[in-house]
Amino acid sequence: MIFLPTKQYQAVHISFYFIDKIETDAFLYRFLLARILTSYTQSYMSKQSLSKKLNALYGMFITNHIFILKDYHIMRFNFVFPNPNLVGSPEIMDDIINIIKEMFFDRPLFKEDIFEEARRYTIAHIQSKKDHKLSYAKDRLMHHMFLNHPYGMPITGSLEEVYQVTLTETYDYYQKYFLNNQLQIYVCGALDDDLKNKLSIFESYEKTIKIPPLEHYNMHRKIQTIDEHMNMHQTYIFLAYHLPVKRDDKRYVAALLAHTLIAGYPESLMYKTLRETYFMAYDVDSTFEYDKSVLILYAGVNIESASKAYHLMIETMNNFIFDGPSITSLNQAKDYLKNEILSSLDFQDSIIPQRFIADLFQLNDVPTDLIDQINAVTLEDMLEVISMLKLDTTYVLNGDTTYEI
Repeated sequence: MIFLPTKQYQAVHISFYFIDKIETDAFLYRFLLARILTSYTQSYMSKQSLSKKLNALYGMFITNHIFILKDYHIMRFNFVFPNPNLVGSPEIMDDIINIIKEMFFDRPLFKEDIFEEARRYTIAHIQSKKDHKLSYAKDRLMHHMFLNHPYGMPITGSLEEVYQVTLTETYDYYQKYFLNNQLQIYVCGALDDDLKNKLSIFESYEKTIKIPPLEHYNMHRKIQTIDEHMNMHQTYIFLAYHLPVKRDDKRYVAALLAHTLIAGYPESLMYKTLRETYFMAYDVDSTFEYDKSVLILYAGVNIESASKAYHLMIETMNNFIFDGPSITSLNQAKDYLKNEILSSLDFQDSIIPQRFIADLFQLNDVPTDLIDQINAVTLEDMLEVISMLKLDTTYVLNGDTTYEI
């Protein structure tokens, strides 16, 4: 258990990270568990009674996040509540600890109505994907890039699997696999010795397992161009570039700066070109997914501008790869990235995730180290990283000009 003491915050955050290898057969079970486990406990047998109890604990709330990162399928559960000592109620820790124990570790067979509610929610989530058009487009891009590799599969599992899954199968997965996941626990807040001692009861549940590396998809291939259509009054354009820079690579910070320079902030190349010079895009962004070795550029444009915007994005990126940034634009991107890092220190929500990533990848960096690394990046470093960018996939989700709002 990792304690991250912070005197300036009045809340306590406790995060449980359940980590396992990536197996597509387990995607649905884990998606269901994220909802089932947080819906009720043995002491609070319905969502309503559990919610009422959480409100009584000074508005305690629970969030969950399911994601894939490099070789790992990760489920994070985060508990947030006011510091018991600051509200003058140290006794609430006993209730909080019991809720957490019953939620994860002391589970008889799941209640059938809770399981069925989680199943209905999952079906609705899958069936409504097209209603969330940008998220749907990103999923389709990943599918076309990675095909049957786990990176290209829906993290919910398929609709056919949801219709077939049973309560017994899900509970068996919980007992045999989920409870044997690697478990890492983090606590952040103004922590005195009494609070630490009480929470240390969870140390007995922590475990470390050996997770084999995932066989990564080989992205060195001919560029593929995908066009799909949907009834909507807009077009989403994605350009995915292969960028083989891992989190522990000495060029990682330069790769972050490349992403920032391309479309990572309002002064970026693509933002100013598409929005301010040609007025073609209403939304521009980029992401650098270092665990998948891919930099993704995105623009949301009007249907009428889609073809011109697509070709302009390709041309602009080709010129950027050939010429690189100016020293002025590089310094602006450095200032922005440093400000983002320093600003994150003011938010308690970011402390645990930053530490978890550092532990997962065995990094020794602290924010001040990253600031120094940003300052040290040269134009030559940038040219080296930018020259590594290779266009892999273009994906366009086209709207229909006859679509009526």
